[in-house]
Amino acid sequence: MQRIRVFLKGNLDLYDSLHSCRINNTLCWNGINDAQEIQHKKFRVQIRHEIWTRSDALLESTGNPPQSLLDRDLALGSFTPISQFSRSLFDAKADAYILSIQPDIAMSLVRHKKEGYLFHPAHLSRWEKIDVQWFEENFVAIEPLEPAESMKNLSDIIDLIRQKSDAPILIYNTSSVIPGDQVHSYVGLTDSLGVRIKKFNLALIELSNQTGVSIVDVNRILACHGVNHLKLDTWHLNADALKLIADEVARIILELIPYSGTHD
Repeated sequence: MQRIRVFLKGNLDLYDSLHSCRINNTLCWNGINDAQEIQHKKFRVQIRHEIWTRSDALLESTGNPPQSLLDRDLALGSFTPISQFSRSLFDAKADAYILSIQPDIAMSLVRHKKEGYLFHPAHLSRWEKIDVQWFEENFVAIEPLEPAESMKNLSDIIDLIRQKSDAPILIYNTSSVIPGDQVHSYVGLTDSLGVRIKKFNLALIELSNQTGVSIVDVNRILACHGVNHLKLDTWHLNADALKLIADEVARIILELIPYSGTHD
């Protein structure tokens, strides 16, 4: 059986569709190895996953978490200091790398006032009061990324990956349908989340044109199969949607590397 090593740098949109998804402790999707094309061609995909705060934070990271974070026992969930400051994406050997624009669209970061590092204060409402006070005294919020900034960062990330690997790079876009959004006139209206997502999706097309990366077109997949049936909320999808996306990733990977995976 041929084995394909895939490195995922992203959050639940990648993890749920390609690794596995549990809702209320019930396994509802078992990942890309259950995708039809993977099973038919008798491949086995080996997944390595890391969370991702944002592209600017990844590029600024040295790979070593700041001691000021390590010294505190913060309730960060999966967004641990080690995970947030990892640069494993640039060192890991893989047959394909899969990224997502969702973090750059959705994630809010802060910068340390003195040390200058970027940080995502995940689950801040769960922190101890003394840690919240420390946070408020030492960090300042930074602006959301604009599409052009994000694409410049992603282009730099692609270059860094390609300095040591010519493996395919895939990037998820995001569904621009926001449940409950019925806006029909945008006069005087600043960018809604739906419009922001559309701008990022369009910018990603240009990035693909310039760099040759493949887009996993989540927006198209959900539109073709019925968004109302497939989305749980703005960012989360049900098992049917996850299967469709995994099938698309499998199709792209096997088209790009039909025989180049690592054999067991």
